[in-house]
Amino acid sequence: MLRGVLSENSLLLTRDGWVSCNGSKKEITVVGVDRHGKVSEVNVTLRSLGVTSRPVFLGTSKCCGVFSPSTAIQDASGHTWTLEHIVQDISIGELRFEVLLYVDKMLSRQQQIHLLWDKLCSEAAFSDDTTVVIRCRGALKVPDNGSELGCFIQRGERLYFRLIKSSLEQILKERRERELMNGLTQVFRNEDGLCEFGRNDVYLAMTIGGLLTADKKSYELIYDSLQHTSAIYLRTPAEETLSLGKGRCVHVIGEPYADWEISWSAPSWNPLCNGIVMMGSRST
Repeated sequence: MLRGVLSENSLLLTRDGWVSCNGSKKEITVVGVDRHGKVSEVNVTLRSLGVTSRPVFLGTSKCCGVFSPSTAIQDASGHTWTLEHIVQDISIGELRFEVLLYVDKMLSRQQQIHLLWDKLCSEAAFSDDTTVVIRCRGALKVPDNGSELGCFIQRGERLYFRLIKSSLEQILKERRERELMNGLTQVFRNEDGLCEFGRNDVYLAMTIGGLLTADKKSYELIYDSLQHTSAIYLRTPAEETLSLGKGRCVHVIGEPYADWEISWSAPSWNPLCNGIVMMGSRST
């Protein structure tokens, strides 16, 4: 049996999209890679360890997320580092990671609809069971091309976007992922042309990154500084063409989060945590 440690808000990749440890079932099927780099799905077990730690936010040019300081991840050269070691001893700009944000036939199940809807509601100026209204990040007038995802509403100098849950369900069920991608980027794009998310909105940033990847469009994630960020910015197309995730930001978060254990029995296989290969240790 192999075991690793995650933070409660660490994201695991499944066919339903991204799920957090504390929002998952005890046993789930997640996406990972074997020692030859082949992508496959394996059943894993999750459980709370009953302890907390101050988690680490790690941001690269292709992915980002919250890790336990004890999480061990693999860089593109095959070296394994714990997040605690990266924070204390490694220059983040020197690290590169292989990143996976999307697998074929994602975003097609009911569970993913609910997850995405919940995250959009957390961004909303108004929401109920059927409707969400989000203030657009930077637009001051209704775009000429509109949106097939929902409708824009002008209120004085402010622009809002209204989305009906049934419309989102229809788009996901019909796998109209390009329409979803275009609609979300319109809503979250600021006056500088960057999609802007709060530091806690990793899910939305990673979801849009996955949609862009599926549509074969380049993107990159940008942060305030190497040692802190209050926001996550997504730029498309990317100015840098590097296919690997370049280390750009790492820092310890002040608020303690619960640590979770992930375990699996498949040999020579490792899951993806926040889009990066994480390593487990053997136990009997």
